Amino acid sequence: MVADWAWIGIDPGKQGAIACATCEHDTSVFSMPPTKREQYELLDSIRGEYPGLHWVCCIEKVGNFFPSQNPAMDLKRVGALLKLRQHKGELIGFLVSLGVAIDEVMPRVWQKSVCGKLPRGQSSASIKSRKHAIRDKMQDLYPDLKLTLNNADAVAILTYCKRRYGGQ
Repeated sequence: MVADWAWIGIDPGKQGAIACATCEHDTSVFSMPPTKREQYELLDSIRGEYPGLHWVCCIEKVGNFFPSQNPAMDLKRVGALLKLRQHKGELIGFLVSLGVAIDEVMPRVWQKSVCGKLPRGQSSASIKSRKHAIRDKMQDLYPDLKLTLNNADAVAILTYCKRRYGGQ
């Protein structure tokens, strides 16, 4: 059953990444291309390189907005969240057009499943610490990949996807 499957993990942020793996354990990670056309072409080339496989993609679910005490900062956060949601929607549209099954997964779900206990909180120090812990864990699992703080989340989402859909 697993022999004909392949998986994609996507961190949909502007500086996110796309990671993929096949049943032969070929694993790759790509920085998020800057344009919609390049994003579609990358996903199409990934899918086209291994015809005949059943593809499933786990993509990070974008969180909700919770207002703070600073209305000016809230406007920036709402704008960023709307852009992120639009970008994720575009990626989902590309995947649907390519016949890839999609599973949206909350960050806390893939993080706990793949990395276990991580630093919590929304402060920049907590986020940075969490990003480093994820990158270090993924680098241990994938020593042949060159992982950065920008692409390690996609590889962790890919790892979650493989585990959930029978690849590990």
